[in-house]
Amino acid sequence: MNISLEESRIIKVSGIGKYPFIQLSSSKIDFEQILVGKKESRDLTIKNQSEVEVFFVIKKIQEDEFKDQSLKLDILEGFIPPKSSFLIKAIFTPKIVGLLSVQNYKLESPGGIELLFTCQGYAKGFEVSLSSEKLDFGEVKIGEEI
Repeated sequence: MNISLEESRIIKVSGIGKYPFIQLSSSKIDFEQILVGKKESRDLTIKNQSEVEVFFVIKKIQEDEFKDQSLKLDILEGFIPPKSSFLIKAIFTPKIVGLLSVQNYKLESPGGIELLFTCQGYAKGFEVSLSSEKLDFGEVKIGEEI
């Protein structure tokens, strides 16, 4: 910088580039076996360890050709403040007995960050059995209650 009739001055300017750095609490959420018709949820935490706010989007990697809707996430995009965490709930509501539901997801954010994770669960059916193969009411007259 040079201003007329003044001495030359040196101005030092420096900066630090800040890049987002995020991590997932787990790369696999396994619901194991859940009874058909029940609803279970598990937590997935996204940690932003950088000094800048991070925007993220979560996408399914493949669409299930059978359109199994048993696995869902409660939030698919958002902002994570610097040095903080963001909680997402994975929800499993099995509908078909014996079906193993698996869904792969990709979390993307600016700066080329891509994190992969999987949710899976098995739909267990009810196990019903009788204590005896037969039931004997003996002699009952018509119209009589037992």
